[in-house]
Amino acid sequence: QKLINVRQGIIPALLQLCLQDGETDWEIAKNAALAISIASYEMSNHVDMTNSQECVQMLLKMCEHKDAEIQTHAAVTIANLCHRDENAQAIFGNSNAIPVIVGMGDSIVVDVLEAATCALANLTCFCDINCEKVMQTGGVLVLVSLVANSYSENLLDLDQNDEVQANAMEALANVSRVNGEFTTKFFDQQVI
Repeated sequence: QKLINVRQGIIPALLQLCLQDGETDWEIAKNAALAISIASYEMSNHVDMTNSQECVQMLLKMCEHKDAEIQTHAAVTIANLCHRDENAQAIFGNSNAIPVIVGMGDSIVVDVLEAATCALANLTCFCDINCEKVMQTGGVLVLVSLVANSYSENLLDLDQNDEVQANAMEALANVSRVNGEFTTKFFDQQVI
């Protein structure tokens, strides 16, 4: 993990592999996305990855990729980079990450939903501006629908529903910190 970093040019090369539609074998692209995700677990890579505007923009493009596995790895990477990091939250928020990740909430793939809700929870943890962006982009309604519905396309994914719902509730709690009235109006029953 420590060997993979932006300074060595490895992360940009991996990002390019993920985004070359038709030119790259799908397995290579998926493994490149996985390698980026793994690199994001290493704290020493966080600053380099978040301070590279190219890296940030390519991760956002990966979130909109047609392959669900690449989308998942991109959202996990963003979640890892933004975990308890106000600077990373601001960088991704200023790079239009909120509407991109809110858009992932329409997926039927539970892995994508779990990664996207985790990214939203981490993006809104300390950043009130990102919370406001969630409200402005219709993210509250997306999060509420994820909390209120069961959406697994595969019975083997049912255990992940709890994770998706927990992440969505955490993101809603973060947004409620900024404007509780905006979030609670979507619940027609008592909120615990």
